[in-house]
This record gives sequence, C-alpha cells and structure tokens, in this order.
Amino acid sequence: MTVNSKEPPLISVSVTKNWNDDANKFGVRPASIVLTLYSGSVNNLDDMHDTVTHVTLNASNNWSATVSNLPQTDGDGNRIYYGFWEDNVPGYYTPVYTTGALNGTKTGYDITVRNDLQKGYLDLKKTSGKPDLTNGNSNYSLAGAVYTVYTDEQCTKKATYFGELRTNDKGETGKVEILPGTYYVKETTAPASYQLSSEVFKVPVADKATVHV
Repeated sequence: MTVNSKEPPLISVSVTKNWNDDANKFGVRPASIVLTLYSGSVNNLDDMHDTVTHVTLNASNNWSATVSNLPQTDGDGNRIYYGFWEDNVPGYYTPVYTTGALNGTKTGYDITVRNDLQKGYLDLKKTSGKPDLTNGNSNYSLAGAVYTVYTDEQCTKKATYFGELRTNDKGETGKVEILPGTYYVKETTAPASYQLSSEVFKVPVADKATVHV
C-alpha cells in the first residue's frame, strides 16, 4: 500500500512601513526598527502567539521586507494566519496595522504598518505694558517682535520647530508646529520703540494641543 503525502502550499508575507511624519522633518525617526512575525489559527494579531521570525526595516531596504516559504496550512489542513507586530516607537502613536491583502501574484499577503508622529502647536500674543502711552501712538508698534523657543530654562538650546513667532500689528504671531514637550519662550527681537523683554515663559505643549502664550 502506497501513501502519498502532500506538502502544504507555501506563501510569503510582506510588510511595508509607512511613516506619517512629513518626511522626518523633526529628525526623530529611528534609523531602523525590528518587527516580529507571528502566526496563529485565527486572523487576529492579538491572538497570534507563535513567533516565526524577526525582520529589520530601514531606509536601505525601503522600510520593507518579505518572509517566504511559509506554510499556508498546518498538518491537519487548517489555515495558518500571519501578522507583524512592532513595539511602540517613541514620539509616534501606536502603530496602525492593515489586514493582509492578497498580493498581485496571489502567492502571499502584503501588510502595511503606519506610524503617525505626535505633535502640537504654539502661538503667542504680545500686549503693551503701558497701553495708555502706546495705543494710537505712531512711535510704537507691536509688529515685528520675534520670540524664540528653547528646550532649556537658560534659553541656550533652540528647539526644533516650524513656523515663526513674529508679531503683527495686533501683537499676534503665527502658529509654529512643534513636538510635545516643555519649552521656554523668550523675546529675541523687540518691536519699534519697545525695550527687549527678559521674561521667559515656560510652556508645556501636549500632543494635538495648541498652546497660546
């Protein structure tokens, strides 16, 4: 009597990392990340407990990798599901995983993992300390004051942010985009006929928040 055994079909699972961080303009994206490929009997990443392998993604491999020669079914013919998992990346939200989609050759599945950068916003309004003297006086203008954002209380280390805190004639600045954290804001250019202020504002900026100074 001859028994023919049939090997389970093999598939591949690919993963691609998408960074939603404006081309890493804040410079906080890691040089590489490690993802773990898990397998399980149900199509739910939280219920996949068998570690298959690890892959390292970086700019050199375009933040993508493929694991091949994976069995599609177990010895009893039950389907095996696969999913990638990564640890949280500091400064980014919890990764968003897409359900594996059948690839173009129908020989495996493509998974995308997206990381969204956390960020907040900061703006400022300058007022005159002596409005009775300055209001309506053409010798004074609130326009043109510049405030700089620092990471230290001594105001020696300029923070990384995008935009400019420069006042208009109403004393209002534009909004700057900045990472969550605690900052120190100081006037570095005074407007016409005003003395440069030495006051330093301590400003905590939370994720998604707009802070008005």
